[in-house]
This record gives sequence, C-alpha cells and structure tokens, in this order.
Amino acid sequence: MRSLLLLLPLLAGLAAAQEAPTASLRLLALGELPPFRQEIRDGVRRELDPPAGSVPPRMLEAGLPAAAEKEARAPAFRLQLSMPSQPAKVFPVDGKVKLRDPENGDWAEVPCPAGAKVLAVLWRPADFWDKPAVLALPDLGPGHDPRSFRFVNVAPQTVGVVFGEKRYQLQAGKTLSLALPAGAKAASVSILMAGPGGQLTPCFSGMAEPRPGTATQFFVHRADGDKPRRPVKVTPVSGPLAAP
Repeated sequence: MRSLLLLLPLLAGLAAAQEAPTASLRLLALGELPPFRQEIRDGVRRELDPPAGSVPPRMLEAGLPAAAEKEARAPAFRLQLSMPSQPAKVFPVDGKVKLRDPENGDWAEVPCPAGAKVLAVLWRPADFWDKPAVLALPDLGPGHDPRSFRFVNVAPQTVGVVFGEKRYQLQAGKTLSLALPAGAKAASVSILMAGPGGQLTPCFSGMAEPRPGTATQFFVHRADGDKPRRPVKVTPVSGPLAAP
C-alpha cells in the first residue's frame, strides 16, 4: 500500500503531461568550435575544455506543464554544433517552449505552437552562448520534395544566392525555397556577401543535389570562430525528413 501511495504523484504527473498539448521540436545550433587546446600534465597530454560560453550546452531540457514538472521526465536534447538534434515531443505553453540548461537554468525560449513540427535554429549574436538568438522554422516532413532546397539567413546582413543560372537576394532573418528546373539533376550554388565598397564576393560554393527521403538546407550565419577570414559562414545540412 505504501508503494502505491508513493507512485500516485508520479502517475498524476505523467497523466498531466500526456493530457497537455504537444508538438515536435528539433534544435540546430550554428557556429564554429573554438581552437583545440591541450596541456601536458604529469607527462600526459590532455585536452582542455573549451572556454566558458564558447560553445552551447551539450544537453538541454524542455519545459513541462506546471502540474507535471516535479514528477514527469523533461524532454531532453543533445546539442552539437551544425548537427540537428533528434526530434522530441515537447509541451508548448502559450505557443512557446522553454529550453533549460540543467547546470545553469533557463537558456532560451522557442516559438512552438501546439501540434506543430518545428526546427529551431540557434546561434550566438554576440561573443557567448549564454543568450542565443532563435529562429523557429517548420520542420520539413514527408511531404517535402527533395528537389526543393531551403536557404536560411541568420547572418546580420543580406546575402546573394546564385542557384544555377538565377540570382536572388536573401535578407537577414528570412528563408528562401528554390527547386530544380524540370529535368535538372543538380544545380550549382553560390552564396555572395558584400565586401569593402559593396562589391559582392563569394563566401560559399557547392552543389544542390536531391536525395530521396532527405531534405537539404543551406544556413547562412555569422562566422564566430577565432579570427575568421570572412564575417559570414555557410553550413549545408542534409538529413532525414521529420517523422509524420
């Protein structure tokens, strides 16, 4: 009987979580790793941890409904730069999901309506990852055409996109979806940024090639590495579609 009484709060918390509106959320952190550092201690070469704030937290938790916070297990994400996390079922409150660093507390808030499938793009607008910027996008699911490619610009400046023979402008904070022409198997891709005097210079060149069952996206973001050669970096990401 005592064991049953102890289980009742846990069961109540799980029930509250199951009854709350849910959504699907994936995270993508954009940025560059700090320089590799090591030291020799007692004759053994050891890797040093990166400087505080130079990388995002490795693990994050999503908020739970208030009635389930103490008993139910919070949805968890493993974060790695330039790699989308696995999707997790989350519980939006007022159309938002709070992300929490288990070691340092509240970390970010993601717009995420109930019932939606969201890809949250995270980046550091300043020197540290303590207050990341967030852009919430629809996660690309089974209805996505692999011949269509999404370009996302979270850099602080407008960039040019050359897709095959066509040219486009992509403003900061905006997205652009471009599809291959009928019969084309691939297209060349170039991203151009404004250099000194406003002259456009390439900062990325690659190919857009469709792969069945996958989505390919090109993310333009601030180059936040140590003494970057260019202020803008492009990270292509190709991976499986979100589950239905």
